[in-house]
Amino acid sequence: MLGPGLTTSYAPPFTLVRNHFIVSVAAYFLLTLALVIVAPWMQGHYFQPHLLGLTHLATLGWISLIMMGALYQLVPVVLETKLWSTRLAGITFWLFLPGAIGVIVHLWAYQTGPGLWGSGLLTLTAFALFVVNLLATLAQVEKWNLTGIHILAALVTIILAAALGFVLAYNLWKPFLPGDHLRYLRAHAHLAFLGWVLLVVMGVAYKLIPMFSLAHGYSMTAGKWAFGLVSFAMIGLMTAWSFSLFAGQTGHSNGLEIFYALLLAAGIAAFLAQIWLVYRHRLRKQADVSMYHTGLSFIFLTLATALGMAQYFLPARWPPATREGFILLYGWLAFVGFAGFIIVGQTYKILPFLVWFNKYSDKVGQAKVPMLKDMFDERLAKIEFGLMLAGFLIAAVALPLVNTALFRLGAIVLAGSAAIFAWNVIMIFRK
Repeated sequence: MLGPGLTTSYAPPFTLVRNHFIVSVAAYFLLTLALVIVAPWMQGHYFQPHLLGLTHLATLGWISLIMMGALYQLVPVVLETKLWSTRLAGITFWLFLPGAIGVIVHLWAYQTGPGLWGSGLLTLTAFALFVVNLLATLAQVEKWNLTGIHILAALVTIILAAALGFVLAYNLWKPFLPGDHLRYLRAHAHLAFLGWVLLVVMGVAYKLIPMFSLAHGYSMTAGKWAFGLVSFAMIGLMTAWSFSLFAGQTGHSNGLEIFYALLLAAGIAAFLAQIWLVYRHRLRKQADVSMYHTGLSFIFLTLATALGMAQYFLPARWPPATREGFILLYGWLAFVGFAGFIIVGQTYKILPFLVWFNKYSDKVGQAKVPMLKDMFDERLAKIEFGLMLAGFLIAAVALPLVNTALFRLGAIVLAGSAAIFAWNVIMIFRK
């Protein structure tokens, strides 16, 4: 057993998961270093080449890669079925890597020719193979649960988000889409975040957080409501935005869009209520560094949701620089605050388990083996947490203030935390 309720006999080869984690952590460290360089561009409108490149370094190189690796591991063990094709998963990784690098580099340099949409097509192909592999795996499942339903919905959404991303890449080369390109970009970003990142995190959290905190005996009603509201609101928002685009409407929002945004906020509130219920029923009371990261991630999700709603009501007379600063802060809270903190936090839980099981499980009782708490330096992890929080908050304050020096300071501190995190990951693998 990998942990309570996780049957490791269904786990894929460790090398498959390892490759995803290694490249993802490297991309995270590279992202923090690049943020120091792009500090002067972290102001004004978000549609800037360097910001587009860094956003895709975060979403493709860091977040998506580690989520794909984790799902290759978790889907089989959580739903008790073998991964349909380990070989296809390996092929997918080696297609995804050059595709993602190509997208990032071409956006950074704003080279909008065949190199960009060709890289986008390669990335889309890799996502399609990933989805086919997991859908074929899910087709073998006999006992479904709420986690499986979330993952199924996320797989459908990531294909739509990746396909729209490819279309947008081609549109930059030879414009053909009706309406404003930026409104399609908004739909692409929210599909990726809500349907891919948020749904996967929600579904996996319902399994991992109770497992690691030893929680049981609670109702899942709020979690079911959260899935329904978030999914319905996401479909509604995409429909409202599509209608306004093809109808040639301009402006920031309409009544229908605000209605779906309120439903989305209600769905996220239901998810957070479910997590709070799990927390109250935990048997393991002592908090560790993983819980610190995870708890903060939910706070940042709350703030991102509140700021996302507030954008509908910002005064029209606000200076454009201030308004754009709040839009950048919104993305910062969502992708680095929510997704970033929970990924780092849960890596401290998942990766030691995986390495320990792969390396030491057959030696238990025959030789001295390390404890899970010995797989990395928790003292360093606490320092990493403090630096990550400080750097994140400094940069967050700098965005609406449009302060380049302050943002660069935050990015430097954040890079220091990423270096410590990468070192801890190296220590885990060296075990």
